[in-house]
Amino acid sequence: MKGGHRISFRAVLLSQYNRSRDLFADTERRASKLDYLAFQWLLEDVDENDMDKFVAGLPALIRSPLITDATVTMGHLVEDGMLDHVRDHLTSCMSSREVSQTTSIGRAFACVEAMDATFSVLDQSINPEYIVRAANELVRSFDAFRTRQDSAIALRAACVRALTFRKLIGSLSSPAMGQTLPLPHHILPLARQLQTWACLSSRLWRNPYYLEETWLKVSAGGYYYYARTIIEREGHLINFLVLIRDVLSYAERPTLDLTPIWETLEAMVSSFSITQPTASASARARFEEVHTDVRESLCFSNKRDAREGPDTVSFMPLPPGMNNPDMRSVDGPTGIISTLRPQNKSTKVGVTVHKRLPAYAAERYIQLLGFMDKVAKGLRLVTVLSPNNLVQPIATPLFSPTNELRLRHDQIFAKDPFGDLDVLTQFLSALPAFISFTGKANARDIVEKMVTEDGLFRSISEHLDTCINSGLPEETRELTSMTSLQVLEQVFALLEDCWTVRWYESGVDVVLPPASMIGFSPEAVSDLSAIHACCTLGIINYVVLDQYRLRGLQPSIQNVEEQHFVLKIYDWLCLGDDEERERRQERRQGHPDTSREASSSRYLKSLISNGPLQNFSILACHMTPQVESQEVPQIAWTTLHKLMNAPGLEAADDGGALDYFATVRNGAHIAIIEKEGSPSKGQLDLLDLLNTVAAKFGLPELTMPEPVTPPEMAPGEMIPPNRRGYAPVYI
Repeated sequence: MKGGHRISFRAVLLSQYNRSRDLFADTERRASKLDYLAFQWLLEDVDENDMDKFVAGLPALIRSPLITDATVTMGHLVEDGMLDHVRDHLTSCMSSREVSQTTSIGRAFACVEAMDATFSVLDQSINPEYIVRAANELVRSFDAFRTRQDSAIALRAACVRALTFRKLIGSLSSPAMGQTLPLPHHILPLARQLQTWACLSSRLWRNPYYLEETWLKVSAGGYYYYARTIIEREGHLINFLVLIRDVLSYAERPTLDLTPIWETLEAMVSSFSITQPTASASARARFEEVHTDVRESLCFSNKRDAREGPDTVSFMPLPPGMNNPDMRSVDGPTGIISTLRPQNKSTKVGVTVHKRLPAYAAERYIQLLGFMDKVAKGLRLVTVLSPNNLVQPIATPLFSPTNELRLRHDQIFAKDPFGDLDVLTQFLSALPAFISFTGKANARDIVEKMVTEDGLFRSISEHLDTCINSGLPEETRELTSMTSLQVLEQVFALLEDCWTVRWYESGVDVVLPPASMIGFSPEAVSDLSAIHACCTLGIINYVVLDQYRLRGLQPSIQNVEEQHFVLKIYDWLCLGDDEERERRQERRQGHPDTSREASSSRYLKSLISNGPLQNFSILACHMTPQVESQEVPQIAWTTLHKLMNAPGLEAADDGGALDYFATVRNGAHIAIIEKEGSPSKGQLDLLDLLNTVAAKFGLPELTMPEPVTPPEMAPGEMIPPNRRGYAPVYI
């Protein structure tokens, strides 16, 4: 040691530090390879349970910091065939008979999530053709199972396919306004498959020959194809329809457990968004086909009235559909029942005869129809709320114009969307723009279905009842009543010339009582709401009466519901004998005497002849005190002019209606005469309108002489018209 080279302690420490740094650097360089080797060793010999654990944990592991380089590691694993292992396990899960449907679907979907996580880190780093091919094989594997004769396995595969498409589509982020981003490579096969289904009739979705032929045309550009547009505009809709069609094909097989199906469909409905642009014409056509087939599984047409048009019940007008080639008849062990009519009745003639089905089959069809109706309502509402989406998607959710409250999915795609005041408010503000954008004819078709199928009027009736009977703040009650009444005004103005609507099924009769309470009772929310309520009632009766006038005087109405509806309008307008009307009001619902009276054609004839004059007189009577004390809104004058020019008004021949008009006119005249001071412009205008109507019946005009100075007064001592003591010459 004395003669050796001296080494300082500092040098020893530095050398050890450099060695440690080199070891750490080498470890980092080898870490990704070590991760890959560990996965490779893990996958060499795994059983079903171990594979379940592997696919369940893989997505979280890929996104965690435990893997040094996920792209390199998963790239090596994919090259070694890891996706084949996962796909084989997916196939095993879908075909297994040893576990329940729910467990099998959960395991299979875990495989899909593992493959999605793998694709997400490899889309830009591995050969795109390989990614597309792997995703394509995944899509094709579902179709191989969906068409099997074993209904349990087929529906299991249908659920897994639907959930797979939902997850992969839902994971995409929407580009900012004005940007166009390409889709990830593994999404392209899904877009082609969705376009294939959209271009092909839904009744051929289970036919391998037509599917393959259409797939080749789409892939070769035979149809217009733009992947991102298809995914964004109609991806969730087509995905939903394919599952409905699959269930429809096996619905009458008695031993199936469809609980996972209902859960999957519920999850898929929640995928729809109010900001999702409306689907293409071909996608809507597919919706019509499936919706019609589900309805026809419950009931079928027995007649068609040429006057009423085709008996289709649809989201958009389509030619009559064919029979469902996939429907298999299976004799079930349960009893046969007559199915109940769905709550949303058709407004057309024909779908009134119900098929006799096994109880389990009827219940399944009603479930499917409930999902279809819910989506149809939401899509109709989205169409109105976002008319610009018909051309270009929007990037941000819609807002309510009053309180800027975001409309959520559960507000739009709900069983009763118009029961939410925010939705009704947004609908009110969007309807004029929608009519202007799409044209009156198209807007009328959509709004008519909202009335007849979506329960728009019934929801409004509930809102009006809330205004009258609840203890809500006055401001809230005023907003609710005004919104509801203005929606009615706009809707009836739009449907004025639409004489095919069956008003007796639309809920008009339940709107009249609460609107009357607001318009004519002391409990009205405000004077403004009261005058709007009276105008709304006048417009409703104008449209209903004009429809019956256009249909002509029928000797009798065969439909019992419509007969009672005609009698309700007749009594509401206070036509005919007062004692007879009071007796009907005291009877219980469904009383045989009321049914007998409703079947008489004289009520319809009198309603058409005398209803327009009575309708005008009621509004004029309500306006008489209003024009003296306050400024009347323009809607009142517009409505009154409309009612005084109603077709057939001069045909009134009932003494009661003519006497009531004379009473209203004389009352308006007396109100002017007895007023201290000069009459208001509103009073003079109202009397002028009443005189105009009186001229149609040859009645003398009630004049208003110019005021003069009373003769007993000395010159120069004239009392102005607004002072006590003034008297016109005719007093």
